[in-house]
Amino acid sequence: ILLVTPTPKIANEIIQDLNFVGQIKLLEFPPLDTLPYYRLSQHLDISFAKIVTLYRMLSEKTPFIAVAPIKSVLAKVPPRGEFLGKHIEYLHVGEQAPWEQFVRFLEATGYQRVDLVEDKGTFSLRGNIIDLYVPMQEDPVRVEFEDERVVTIKLFRVESQRSYEPIRELVILPA
Repeated sequence: ILLVTPTPKIANEIIQDLNFVGQIKLLEFPPLDTLPYYRLSQHLDISFAKIVTLYRMLSEKTPFIAVAPIKSVLAKVPPRGEFLGKHIEYLHVGEQAPWEQFVRFLEATGYQRVDLVEDKGTFSLRGNIIDLYVPMQEDPVRVEFEDERVVTIKLFRVESQRSYEPIRELVILPA
């Protein structure tokens, strides 16, 4: 279900009310934080939230209610097939993933190469390891490759840069 509201304020009120009820999966499609056709880009956190919500709306298997102010619904989004097919990568431990092709994918989908990963939408290369901070994760991930194969994927903390939890798969959304 897509619930469209006239204003962001009403959308927030409805989300709060529905959260109170519980047992309903809610998705919030955030509003634009700039005026349409104004030559400023929106804040990265809002861009990331939109990408994550769009992905969840397209891939969610259980029923949900998506709440969106009308301005969010009117904003352009990529076609479903293009978004799910070209702009999302799935990594699984043990699977083949050509290193150079993967780095090109990150660059093509908006990730910025940095020396130290601290912000969402960034990645760094160190030997056979790629650190990246995908919009859908609370913490960044460290992906270790060996012979064009994913050996490990681990979450790590920004503050210490130390790995703390292995994961088996990773969804990489555009930055």
